[in-house]
Amino acid sequence: MRTIDDFISGRQPRPVVIAHRGASFYQRENTMEAFEAAVQMKAEMMEIDVRRTADGVPVVHHDHDFDGVKIMDMTKAEFEFRTQSAGYSPPTLEEVLEFCNDKIPVDIELKEAGYEDQVLDTVLSILGPRQFIITSVLDSVIRKIKVLEADIRTGLIISSRPRNQLITKLYPGRRARRAGADLLVVSSRLLRFGFLRTTRRLGLPVWVYTVNDRKELWSMITDERIGGIFTDRPDVGLFLRDLYAVSQDAERRTQHAE
Repeated sequence: MRTIDDFISGRQPRPVVIAHRGASFYQRENTMEAFEAAVQMKAEMMEIDVRRTADGVPVVHHDHDFDGVKIMDMTKAEFEFRTQSAGYSPPTLEEVLEFCNDKIPVDIELKEAGYEDQVLDTVLSILGPRQFIITSVLDSVIRKIKVLEADIRTGLIISSRPRNQLITKLYPGRRARRAGADLLVVSSRLLRFGFLRTTRRLGLPVWVYTVNDRKELWSMITDERIGGIFTDRPDVGLFLRDLYAVSQDAERRTQHAE
C-alpha cells in the first residue's frame, strides 16, 4: 500500500485518485457501502468527513445536522435512531479506520475544531502516521494537529465560498505557512480564476475537489500542476488516468522513432 508521502511527493502516477466520501456516485456518501465500493474500484485514497456527537463520539458525516438537528446536539444513540429511521446507518470514525487499515490511506477532514486531540489519538491507535492525512477548512485545526504531532501530514482546504473573499482565496500562501499545511486542497471552481498560477511559487502540492465530469477530469489529469483529484467516481478517474498514461507512452515512442 502506498503512503501519504508517496502521494505528496509524486512518487506514484499523478494525480492521485481520491474517493470523495467513498464511491459516492454509486452508494450513499460516507457509508460503509460507499467505502467498500471505493476499495473494490481500487481507489488510491479515501476521503471522509468527521464530526462529533454530544456524548463525544466521532462519527463520519458531512452535514452539520441531520433532519434539522445538529450532530453536536445529539448523542450517538439519538443520531443512530434518527438516521436508521431514514434507512441510513452512519459509521463511527473508528469503524471506518478499522476497515481502511492496510487497505487504503485516508484523508480525514475535520469539519469542526475542539476535538483534534481525540481524533488524532483514535487515528494513531489504528493507522500508522503515513496512512492518513488530516485536512480542514479551518486554519486552527491544522495548526492544532501540527502542535500535537508535527510530523502528521496536513492539508488546508480552500473553498470557493464566500465569493466576496475570492482574492484572499487565490493567494493562500500566508494562511498555509501559518497553519503549517503540507498541501492545498482547493475547490475546482477556483481554478477558473487562475488559482494554479497564483499558487505556483508556494511549492505546495495542489489537490482539487470535487470532479465528476469526464471532460473536467481529463483536463485535470493532463495538467501537471495538479497532484490529486477528489471524485465521486474513482473508477472513471483511474480509467482516464490510465488512458492518458497510454497516450503519453505512445507519443514518446513516436518521438523516439522520429
